[in-house]
Amino acid sequence: MGAYHLFAVTQKMNNMNYFELMGLEERPYADKARLTKNFIALQRNAHPDKHAGSNEWELADKSMLSAEINKAYAIFKDEHKTLEYFLITKGVIHDDEKYKLPNDFLMEMMNINEVLEEEGVEAYRKRIAVFAEDIESGVLPFLSGEKEVLTQEDLALLSEYYFKKKYLNRLLDRIMD
Repeated sequence: MGAYHLFAVTQKMNNMNYFELMGLEERPYADKARLTKNFIALQRNAHPDKHAGSNEWELADKSMLSAEINKAYAIFKDEHKTLEYFLITKGVIHDDEKYKLPNDFLMEMMNINEVLEEEGVEAYRKRIAVFAEDIESGVLPFLSGEKEVLTQEDLALLSEYYFKKKYLNRLLDRIMD
């Protein structure tokens, strides 16, 4: 009975939709104020410390739920992780997917890498920031909520933006090391 209960709870947690859990609409961005408010309310009810007198199964359930709430909160606090999670839930991308970036993007990256060699780290960071803003401008209506209904074409644009932004973030992380 105990092992089955743990298995059932684990399966339920693995199939959990974090948008539903956190009371958020399925969008490529998260309403931060609503997220924080819902997080506090959910943890107030689910945190294991609130259920110290419960039996071991209820306590295990609450512990697992609390951990999932924390995981969902961490995803939605980060704009890039929110977009990634949204695209995964829509079936547009998959965990650890390899994506072939467009040649024009890669050529621009070569130009930006020359800036690092010729002008230094600060100029490089600024150039990447300007480029990131430029690529974000094409998907801003989706990330700001201006456009709420997304077509397959919109999702494809968001996916391309996600992978470009991921690449740029890796470049910036590398320069920080």
